[in-house]
Amino acid sequence: MTLPEGFTRIGMAFSVDAEGATAETLFVDSQAGGGLGKVDPIAHTITPVSQFNGDPNIVGAGGELAGTGTGKLFACFSTQPFRIAEINKANGAILSDKEVGMLQPSSWAYALWRGDYYLFMGNGATTNVLRYRPTDGSTESYVQGAAFAVVGANVSTCGSVPTTAPSP
Repeated sequence: MTLPEGFTRIGMAFSVDAEGATAETLFVDSQAGGGLGKVDPIAHTITPVSQFNGDPNIVGAGGELAGTGTGKLFACFSTQPFRIAEINKANGAILSDKEVGMLQPSSWAYALWRGDYYLFMGNGATTNVLRYRPTDGSTESYVQGAAFAVVGANVSTCGSVPTTAPSP
């Protein structure tokens, strides 16, 4: 598969097409700022959707994607500091975003689980994990100094994956 112009070092994630749907789409994001695209698995092509737009903190940035079982798409942008944003899948518009207050590490990954975001940040030898909870805007150090480098993470959007945190 040939990447469209501007799409290099892509991040990717599936997102179900709508809440309750069984069909899903594989979205890609150029970490070089090429914007949002989607993969056609039959034609083996990537169709650009749009540059990310509507938020001056993110325009031109690239990042990693995470889709949800409720049909939403989010990105963790490698801006300084990092930002997590909800993306409109049809036009690349930034629907909301949150600064998560960390500087860019040498390696990083991002995943969404039960409504919380987990950011894996490494320095080459160890990895720290930060949890961001969008329901109350809190961030928390989850793991410090794990003896490995994480360079990719994601969670399936299949129906068996819980989409909300368990009740206390």
